[in-house]
Amino acid sequence: MIVLTREEAETVLGPSPIQPDSALEPVPLKDGTYVLPEDVLDDPANADVAAFLTDHIVPGDPDQELIFGEEEGDAYQAAALTWSEGGAQRAARAG
Repeated sequence: MIVLTREEAETVLGPSPIQPDSALEPVPLKDGTYVLPEDVLDDPANADVAAFLTDHIVPGDPDQELIFGEEEGDAYQAAALTWSEGGAQRAARAG
């Protein structure tokens, strides 16, 4: 998993200058960090930021469930993020 600060996430967020129809969208976690699946490094569209992202790889359990928040005003909507072979999968979380 690639873990970024908010500032780092803002640096890589958005369309690729190499391939504009491809974009990185780091996922915000409740702890204030942002994550991307490591498979984004395999996409040639991300070649311009691959070295930067590689420096931010943090080993993790592929079955780990991470709690993320999507800011809506001052509230966060809880949801779950799990990693699979295909990358990040989002699922609504009750509670």
